[in-house]
Amino acid sequence: MLQAIRTLALASALLWSGAALSAPADGDWVTSMGDFAATRYSPLDDIDRSNVGRLRTLYSVVLGGAVEGGGNARGALPYNLLARDGYLYAVDGWGAVNKLDLRNKGKPVWRADAGQRNLDTWLQAHKGLALHEGYVISGGADGALRWIDDATGMLVRTVSAGDPLDGYSLSAPPLVVDGKVLVAGSGPDRGGPLQFDAFDAASGEHLWRADLGSARGLRGSVLQTASYDASSGTLYWGVAMPTGPLLDEERDIWFGNGVVALDVADGTVRWLHRYAQGTSGATNEAGPYHVLETESGSALLGHFDNEGRYRVFNAGDGAEAVVAPLFAEGAEGSCPNVRAAAAFNSAFSLRTGLIYGANAGGCLQGHLPIKTPSRGDWLGAYYRDADNALGILTAADAATGEVRAQHVFDFPLHAGATATAGGLVFVTTAEGTLHALDDESLESLWSSHFGSLSSAPPLVFSVDGRQFVAVVVGGNALAEDISYRPPELGMSEGLMVLVVLGIPEAAR
Repeated sequence: MLQAIRTLALASALLWSGAALSAPADGDWVTSMGDFAATRYSPLDDIDRSNVGRLRTLYSVVLGGAVEGGGNARGALPYNLLARDGYLYAVDGWGAVNKLDLRNKGKPVWRADAGQRNLDTWLQAHKGLALHEGYVISGGADGALRWIDDATGMLVRTVSAGDPLDGYSLSAPPLVVDGKVLVAGSGPDRGGPLQFDAFDAASGEHLWRADLGSARGLRGSVLQTASYDASSGTLYWGVAMPTGPLLDEERDIWFGNGVVALDVADGTVRWLHRYAQGTSGATNEAGPYHVLETESGSALLGHFDNEGRYRVFNAGDGAEAVVAPLFAEGAEGSCPNVRAAAAFNSAFSLRTGLIYGANAGGCLQGHLPIKTPSRGDWLGAYYRDADNALGILTAADAATGEVRAQHVFDFPLHAGATATAGGLVFVTTAEGTLHALDDESLESLWSSHFGSLSSAPPLVFSVDGRQFVAVVVGGNALAEDISYRPPELGMSEGLMVLVVLGIPEAAR
């Protein structure tokens, strides 16, 4: 193990290879995490450190509301926006799919309900999409995949991946690889059977279901789309404890928090890593596993866990090579961070070789922005231990986990990070602010406040050679869980609004 750590430490000095990691060169964003390797990295650099201060809101589009009191409005699923050929694809709070014309200030082209309009009120409408040739493919909380005609918005095909009566639900966006639609279930609170399936992207024919051996039929949650290493044909899925109640004996035998590596051709399990027994059921490890490849050709997996650590795995056999604490305080023992979630997407920059983890600051102590004298369990605007609800962005060496910079925000990060070739990292905080940070120092360079929570990671794309940034605000009740409520958090609107930003022509 020590030798493996030394080897990875040397790798940090290498240039990162863009062969398996590069995002589409034309500025489209066509997979949930930006590319197969799950980097959430954009190669666009028209907006950079020198001009990001001129970024302005250009227009906004109302996407629709969300049912209050039910799963559709609660909990940030991995909400992904996709952009291709001048069009943007988004899902509203009811699970309806929207196609917007980005050349015409986001004018709606069509809206398809995708079969999710009659969901049980406590099911979270699926918010993930995939694109394949002439189709938009949507997964449903009812366990079904739906093919929507890209030109007309008409529903073409529906295929069931699992039975919701068994607790099966699709929460993670599908991924299309080599003509296959790859999905995993079940959802975060249904306690359904852990399941990985592949369907033919053209016909909908079922191609394979992974045989998990001794873990077959056991329960778990998959909240994030798979990452994929094209050189080895391997898919990597993070798996979590379901958030719903389970008996202690079921938790003991359950598959548990971990990561599964599958052969994309037939679903064969190449390896399986399960985290140590006793991991709290309140935390999960279903966040993204980034495929990292150095010039030497060695493939690694980078992952921010939910106990305040960054982990590096050998992508070939799942051997864990690095476990690096992200926080100086509490590093010797467990540092549970129950507010972290799979929706807090991390990002990897090909420009810096750094990986950016967006988390709540559960391991921080004494970093509250405001303290007022009051009785023991109440600090005016803040509850005791409200540090757990602060946002923190960590920049770490992707190979060694060495922390290079950290930025603590006054409000939680509920949507993840996006890195760009312009030397920027974009994140949103819970009170509705979009931030642009320096990708090396994490110094704040620019911000804009929109007045409502954002549960969608920022999207970076271009249309006709011009770069834009988009966020979705509203449509989520997560803000009620924040333990302090200053005036900025006096809202939690069910209305979902797409906001598109860019540098105005006059300021370019």
